[in-house]
Amino acid sequence: MKSCRALAFAAAFAAHSAVGAAPTSYEFLLTGSGQRVDSQYTCTNWAAIGYCPTVNLSWSGLMRVTLADDADGVYTRETLADITMDSNLYSFSVDGFNSPDPYVLGSQDALVTVANGQISSIDFARRDLYEAATFSGLSVVYTAGSNTGPCKGCSSYNLSGTLQPVPEPASIALMLAG
Repeated sequence: MKSCRALAFAAAFAAHSAVGAAPTSYEFLLTGSGQRVDSQYTCTNWAAIGYCPTVNLSWSGLMRVTLADDADGVYTRETLADITMDSNLYSFSVDGFNSPDPYVLGSQDALVTVANGQISSIDFARRDLYEAATFSGLSVVYTAGSNTGPCKGCSSYNLSGTLQPVPEPASIALMLAG
């Protein structure tokens, strides 16, 4: 009797898995800007002028969000597969939100909202003693250095950016076709 129930469960699980439960990835272009201020320990002008000038920066990169499936709804820590961001100034990867990552704040801060087949909001924070990245909607703020922790000799960064969805190849072909 138990083997019949187990077989029925396995068949139902396989049928569910075959219908729309495949992981789905979304990509975003990151564009933004900000400033860096070197500390007196790394600033070459400190001795001559007594302060470190502010350096304006461009921030660009690519972010990929992989979800458990492609259905509309709110994805939490349990249904997020991974989030990876590669940029010219800050990069990270969180593989499997179910495994403990000491840098990602609680599950209430790890939410991704999908509406009409597109991610409309990414909300979570990732921080340690020296740096913090906070995602809200399709915006991201990054701070690092002496203003976020006890980092003697570190440069301070204050950046903000927006995430723009990268169209799927089929969508690009349709746009080009008119």
